[in-house]
Amino acid sequence: MSVNDITEFIDKRKIPIILLWISFTIIVVGLFAPNFMNSTKTEFEPPEGSDADKAIDLLEHYFPNKSGEVTHIVVVHNKDSLVLNSEFAEFTSKLVTEMQVKYENELVSVAGYFVFHNTTLDSIKNEFVSADGSTSIIAFTFNGELEIQEKITHYIRDYISIQDLISLKVHTTGMSELSVDTNESIETDMARIDSIVIPLVFIALIILLRNWRYFPITMAPIIMTIGLSFGILERYIVLTDATVQSFVPSVLISIVLGVGVDYNLFLLTRFREERLNGNSVIASTKTMMKYAGHTVFTSGFTLTISLAGLVLFPISILSSVGVAITVGIFVLLGINLTFTPALLLLFGEWIQKSGEVEQVEELSGKKSTGKWYRIGKFATKYNYLVLLVILLLTLPLAFQLLNTTPNAEIAFYAPMGSDSGEGFDLLQEHFGPGSIGTVQLVIVPKVGDVWSSETFTAIHTFAEKTIESTEIRAFDISNHAWLNGSKIAHDMAMASISIESPYYNLSQSQLYRQFSSQYVSNLDASATIIEIILPVDPASPNAGDLLTLMKKIANNAFANNFEYGFTGLTADSQASIDTTFDLFPLMILIVIIGIYALVGIMFKAVILPARLITTIGLTIAFIYGAATVVFEYDTFLNDIFPVLDGVSVTFWMVPVMSFSIILGLGIDYDIFTIERIKENVWNGLENNEAIARGIDKTAKVITGAGIIMMIAFGGLMFSNSYILVQFGFVLTFAVLLDTFVVRSLLVPAIMSFAEKLNWWPNKPPMSK
Repeated sequence: MSVNDITEFIDKRKIPIILLWISFTIIVVGLFAPNFMNSTKTEFEPPEGSDADKAIDLLEHYFPNKSGEVTHIVVVHNKDSLVLNSEFAEFTSKLVTEMQVKYENELVSVAGYFVFHNTTLDSIKNEFVSADGSTSIIAFTFNGELEIQEKITHYIRDYISIQDLISLKVHTTGMSELSVDTNESIETDMARIDSIVIPLVFIALIILLRNWRYFPITMAPIIMTIGLSFGILERYIVLTDATVQSFVPSVLISIVLGVGVDYNLFLLTRFREERLNGNSVIASTKTMMKYAGHTVFTSGFTLTISLAGLVLFPISILSSVGVAITVGIFVLLGINLTFTPALLLLFGEWIQKSGEVEQVEELSGKKSTGKWYRIGKFATKYNYLVLLVILLLTLPLAFQLLNTTPNAEIAFYAPMGSDSGEGFDLLQEHFGPGSIGTVQLVIVPKVGDVWSSETFTAIHTFAEKTIESTEIRAFDISNHAWLNGSKIAHDMAMASISIESPYYNLSQSQLYRQFSSQYVSNLDASATIIEIILPVDPASPNAGDLLTLMKKIANNAFANNFEYGFTGLTADSQASIDTTFDLFPLMILIVIIGIYALVGIMFKAVILPARLITTIGLTIAFIYGAATVVFEYDTFLNDIFPVLDGVSVTFWMVPVMSFSIILGLGIDYDIFTIERIKENVWNGLENNEAIARGIDKTAKVITGAGIIMMIAFGGLMFSNSYILVQFGFVLTFAVLLDTFVVRSLLVPAIMSFAEKLNWWPNKPPMSK
């Protein structure tokens, strides 16, 4: 079926098509979309089948209660005096009592200076006070699902906020607090950005289309797509029990808004041009669908291929983004290629009267003298010079990509100025950063139980070698065979746990049993846990290096007679990062092959898709190199964006997720330009003239769309979230480079070399 046949089919059924889409949207949005936000989750799981995943299985099997435990840390600070005063003692008593009453079933343990003061644990109370006496912590450990932990976070904060504290400054931190603050910051930032972008869309449409009537036709598909996508994804979660991360709705809205504006501008500017040439509504719609519709279809499917590559990763934090945006783009394509032309066919006379403003210059008429035409002519005439200058300017930064260290730090999970971030800074300064996320080593003897002398010997070997080989202190290792900074002799342990021993009732034995019980499983003592507090940020590259070294030590200590595995923030993060970057090259290869095949088929060309991928690849390499310099080196930008001082690595998800987005957006603009150049060539224009005319005709639309994108993504750089700042930088400057350099200079320069090879094996008509 030809494009004309499809357009006539839509024309004959335009009212039913419009009503069908509206009805479907109302039903799906009304029944399912409102539940989507509540169906998402904030949880970080290592890749299935990884060592960290296997360790979690061990933890859940032998320590079913401990696997769901989360520690909430209350950091109390008195900058002017000592923190151990009567106000702190009263505050501790009231807070602990409140938590014990409110969360009686979920509360596992409480630890703190005044919690242990004048009790059998009095000897260890000083662990909870900083060396300078200015800061103290109260650690609450609760059991429960993530939703419960988030409620506990809010309740603790709400309770603290109503206390009349005079000398004390109180913060809460921990993985739950970091997660809550990050999600709230992202949602706030995205809402602010959307409130800026939507008015800009209206302004851009007025400038580009000179007609306010196009605005509702632009926004209707976007709003419908967001609503339908939310509803479809809610059903996807319910029916498949899949995990979709809580930040996905914000990312989906941002992408649909940006891409939706692009696609509508592609379609509507062509419809307007045809109407101003005096063509009828049906003829204008047919031409729009033939050229702009082809662009939207090709761009949409290439964007889908690039984003669907994220689904390859066995990590929900990445795969859920791929699933969500793929759904959104498919819905957007369906609406743009059926609902939008139906609206134009129904209301076209009212929206844009034929020839009412200006006559559009025909291809065979007088040559354009606009600035974009002159830029196109310059790029084709001095193609060698243009190519050389661009390469000289971009390659030095592109090579910085080799120095990138994609990883993570706690700062990425703590928005600047947040309560959890300030609490973590105090914790890091006075107690060390590792206490926010301990490393857990789960050990299961293959023969006997954890009370055997062999188990004690193996644990002693691991602890002693770890202390000898790393900066981890003896006091930071805890287990039933290693407590309070020293190893527990097997004989002493047996004497303390044996009810028949004369030492059983001694206070020292009672204290040992109280502490050691939390490290031994209640299933016939068949497993034990070693908890390790790292001297570095548990999410940082340094923590990953320590974990790698500890794995080697554990392999020597436990490999023969034990099953074991590391879990916790460090292990989970490193497993995800390692798996992601092991699969990243395969994802790139699959995406490039898919895009090459699709673009080649759609344009019936072999050289063209290779050129397209090469130019976008140069953009990506340049932007990643620039990001390395900005985020991992100390530059003048640190003074402009203070948030950059908080991190020293590139967040590991940024290269992976932005690769798909940059590739998709770059292809959008490139294909829109190529479509017009091809049309010019097929209308008989000489190659360089066709290129210059194509650049000129598409310049306003692409520049307008690019500026909207830059403003939208640029707003992210002023976010309080380190993650969004890095995403914002990468996406903003990628769009900037693609809009003003790649599309306007690099593409015409390269295409001027190839001439008819651009379309090979297709054969355009002879040039005039």
